[in-house]
Amino acid sequence: MVFQKYAAFYDLLYQDKEYEKECTFIKNLLYRIAPKAKKIIEFGSGTGRHGRLLAETGYQIQGIERSQQMIEIGKARESTTSSQRSPSDGFFSCTRGDALTTKVGSEFDVALALFHVFSYQTKDEQAMGMLFNAFRHLKDGGVFILDYWHAPAVHHIVPETRVKHVMNDVLAITRIAEPDYTPHSNHIDVNYLTYAEDLASGEIQKTKECHAMRAFEIHEIEQFAKKCGFDLIKSAGWMSSTLPDRKTWGAYSILQKKPSNEFSKISY
Repeated sequence: MVFQKYAAFYDLLYQDKEYEKECTFIKNLLYRIAPKAKKIIEFGSGTGRHGRLLAETGYQIQGIERSQQMIEIGKARESTTSSQRSPSDGFFSCTRGDALTTKVGSEFDVALALFHVFSYQTKDEQAMGMLFNAFRHLKDGGVFILDYWHAPAVHHIVPETRVKHVMNDVLAITRIAEPDYTPHSNHIDVNYLTYAEDLASGEIQKTKECHAMRAFEIHEIEQFAKKCGFDLIKSAGWMSSTLPDRKTWGAYSILQKKPSNEFSKISY
């Protein structure tokens, strides 16, 4: 399973990720497009960094995450418990499950799939599976915000091998990310080789994982959206309001759920 071994180092590797800035962007976006939104379902919530930050602003977040290791790491890091919050406060909770099939209720105002979770859906049926699952969780008129690798930029910039070094008081980590990229293909396998050194003992742990990724064209997002009962409202470069171009690796789209009775009339 993706992230099974990787989970232990995940937060340290992404300690420089701008989670607070990203959540402010999402919050401001929701103030404009869904000002009355309260309940959010998040697919691929990881260790809960986005979910918990959004919960602090009053949203009720239900995460779905495949990796139990990710869930446990998030719980261990959480500094407050639900018993310390008043009923009016926001909260974050997480269920282990699959973003394509797991059902955790209905009547959500917003669905989220952040940090390129959608790009892990490498087959058409997987991409539509996530959209269908979002559709059945959302109220009519609810919105789904998802980000992903933008195919024109992937082919223009071209994935390359990257090495990252991070450390804290306990671990020193070196990660080598080597992409298996073929021109004109939107599918990229990223092979991760990670060395984690225990600074106290000097012991080094080596792990390998392959993350199969997919880059998307905007027109593909629109086609999948229509098939799954959504209208494509907007696409832009990540944390911007401008259309993505060949230099915009990360893009996001906002989809809005059609009324259920209207979707039932759609033919395939």
